[in-house]
Amino acid sequence: LTGAQLGRLREEFWETRTEGQPEMWLALRAAVEAEDDGLRVEILRAAGLRPASLRLRTLNAVYDERGALYDVPMYCLRAPANLDQPPLCEEYKDAQRLVMDYIDNAGQTAR
Repeated sequence: LTGAQLGRLREEFWETRTEGQPEMWLALRAAVEAEDDGLRVEILRAAGLRPASLRLRTLNAVYDERGALYDVPMYCLRAPANLDQPPLCEEYKDAQRLVMDYIDNAGQTAR
């Protein structure tokens, strides 16, 4: 997976959210993309969003004040450690091809 492909996957995720409130998705995206932890916390607080797990306190699942759940995939939260590196073994090469085909096809249908 390349950085450009990861960027397309992330963009596709954020642009296709239909469940919940649109303004909550905007706030959640801003919080995820914020580089400062203090700013991240303030964005969540202002939007009325709270982590689903108070113990883990991650942004991959949060609730709004109405109790609606907003799930964010891990690839939106952080880049994989092996970004832009070739697969380590043959089995992963097939998986890599499938992911790349999906990303390439998704980009063509969005146009």
